[in-house]
Amino acid sequence: MDVCPWNQQFARETGDDRFSLRDDLRGLDPEVILAMDEPTFRGRYSGTSLMRAKWEGMRRNACIVLGNRGRETAVPVLSRALDDEDAVVRSHAAWALARIGGAAAERALRRPRRRDSPES
Repeated sequence: MDVCPWNQQFARETGDDRFSLRDDLRGLDPEVILAMDEPTFRGRYSGTSLMRAKWEGMRRNACIVLGNRGRETAVPVLSRALDDEDAVVRSHAAWALARIGGAAAERALRRPRRRDSPES
């Protein structure tokens, strides 16, 4: 935010609590996002800035974060995401698993799964 031209010119510090990070958004875990179903996500984050990314975007972003972290503990949730209804989420889960690497990630990538279809 420090490099944003708008913020450099117009933004001012505020002590207004309405602009503080809500407690339910602190420590948002991408593994939790991927394990969540859509009604739970909407119920928990409705009215927050997270809804701008939409359900599909949050799952995609979670895959990207997990791939960049590179932790093998994310392999199970990413493996389940390979069967996601959304082709973009599936492709990002595959990318994340390939980036993490290791035997468990390779097994997940090799197992049979839902195939892409034109309507996905």
